[in-house]
Amino acid sequence: MLADSRHIVHPESTPRLAPAAEGVWVKAGYGYSETETFYLYPATGGMVYVQMAYSELSYSPLAQVSVLVATPEVTFFKSYNHSGSALKLSPGQGATGYSCDILKVARLPEANGTVTYQLSLKTREITLDATLVEPFPATIRVGDGAVHFPHDAKLSQVFGLRSRVTGTAAVPKAGIVDLAGHGGLVHQHQSIAPHKIGAQWNFAAFQGDQLALSTISGTQPHSGAPFSTLAMTLDGTHYVSTDAQFIVEASEQDKETYYQVPSKVRVVGKAVRAADGDEVEIEGVFAVTPAAVNRVDVLGELPWLIRKAIQLLVSKPYVYQNVAPANASEIVVRRAGAEVARSSGTAFVEVTYTNPQ
Repeated sequence: MLADSRHIVHPESTPRLAPAAEGVWVKAGYGYSETETFYLYPATGGMVYVQMAYSELSYSPLAQVSVLVATPEVTFFKSYNHSGSALKLSPGQGATGYSCDILKVARLPEANGTVTYQLSLKTREITLDATLVEPFPATIRVGDGAVHFPHDAKLSQVFGLRSRVTGTAAVPKAGIVDLAGHGGLVHQHQSIAPHKIGAQWNFAAFQGDQLALSTISGTQPHSGAPFSTLAMTLDGTHYVSTDAQFIVEASEQDKETYYQVPSKVRVVGKAVRAADGDEVEIEGVFAVTPAAVNRVDVLGELPWLIRKAIQLLVSKPYVYQNVAPANASEIVVRRAGAEVARSSGTAFVEVTYTNPQ
């Protein structure tokens, strides 16, 4: 059991450029889980993500590839489960990356001041090929990059906030999406099971004309104590925060799970930049349509008896995902109360509940 917020140690609120090696997968062993998610925002609207997840929360490691397409023309979601041995890492002095049966990801060496990621996903239901090009160094951490919990538990993140994206996603039964636009990535790992860190996890990823932002937060089981990290790039300058709040201003109850499904979210916090300690206030408002929410039963792929046993005795994890379009998604940045930037864009909003209420 995790204690109250006095036992949470957040990283120093300072942006720190993360060398390429810090973004490499760690596969740290039993009890740990790790994800890398690429968020792609086509110029034509909507959002696409590709996520590689790996966990050793049991004696049978699991690798899972998930893909979501939520654009005005195409809607698609599916997760593909594999044994942990299917995830093959390819570290080295040249290109680094990994493969997992249907997914291949390569990170090419820095060249001409940029870093390039190449994604290739192929299944019967969807084919996706994308290239992300980021300025080098491509990723940042918040301070030392880890939120520390009792018993040597920690939550670590690397953020890639802004990249140029090209490519296509083809869903045979729905259509083709031109992925040209912006994108970002989040690489996260935690040393204990997610439901032991947070009873509720909150995530928002925003891409606008002037800025990009990602934030991860949550509340601990039992105590409800909060934790959070936030990273933002504004006109190419990085800001970070460890006191951001993810506020659900309106919601509807899921009649099956009894969890609250957000329909309006506000993200607020103070963030600083490394160069001179400049502090700004951030306020983002994202409105989503409850009818369009993608609900994911995290245990849905497990055998029925095992799934029910986990839900009753350990955790009942459900994920609620939605995309707030540009006409319902905006971030305002202020300095000492005076507005310095206002950006509309597309926001991906996700709330995960891991414990029974």
